[in-house]
Amino acid sequence: MDHTEALRQQVAEKYILGELTAPLRDEYEEHYFDCSACALDVKTLSTFVDVSRAVLRGEAQVQEREAVAQRVEERTSGRWFAWLRPAWMVPVLAAMVLVIGYQNTVTIPHARGGAGGALSAGQDLPSYSLQMANVRGEEGVKVPARAGESFLLDFDFTPSKTADSYTYQLQDEAGNVVFQRELAGEKTNKELHIVVPGGDVHAGAYSLVFFGGAGPRFQASGESEVARLRFKIEIQP
Repeated sequence: MDHTEALRQQVAEKYILGELTAPLRDEYEEHYFDCSACALDVKTLSTFVDVSRAVLRGEAQVQEREAVAQRVEERTSGRWFAWLRPAWMVPVLAAMVLVIGYQNTVTIPHARGGAGGALSAGQDLPSYSLQMANVRGEEGVKVPARAGESFLLDFDFTPSKTADSYTYQLQDEAGNVVFQRELAGEKTNKELHIVVPGGDVHAGAYSLVFFGGAGPRFQASGESEVARLRFKIEIQP
């Protein structure tokens, strides 16, 4: 899935609402993990849903009281838009205005600029350089991320062996794969900007490991490893 197709089909909205089929959901997740614009869309929409739910829970009693008055008014006045009057709608509409404003000033401009695969520079997500990761020992570069916040890892991709395509994995300290993605061979010896979803990681040591080769039948192994960048996430208060 490319970024233009994701925007055209409004996949971010359907993803948050749980309306995607399993194959399409997996395809979109593979896309937005490497796409800053779609990552921001998902984060914004998710925040809006959480805020809306919180508002509705907090105002449930007000809604119940107003519902009785609303039904009485609808039966007596016959006004079509009486449902807009309950007080609980005010904070919900305010939250919608904030989210729409955020989309217009942050997310949409990024979408117009285009994104996908290895990202272009100039992202709004916090970024951390791994340029010195190979010369700082086993621990690697320190990344002072915030809990739950997505961020970018910036580095020059200079594999020990070139390939037509690559597979890269984010591995935790125990060697468990947090996520795995593919990378086009044209990205060799270029600066990359990879998105790390904040909800997928926690404090600790990680490695970004690249392998020569990709595809459904490709199996990552030590023999196919072409680059490894170590870093340590330190969660900030």
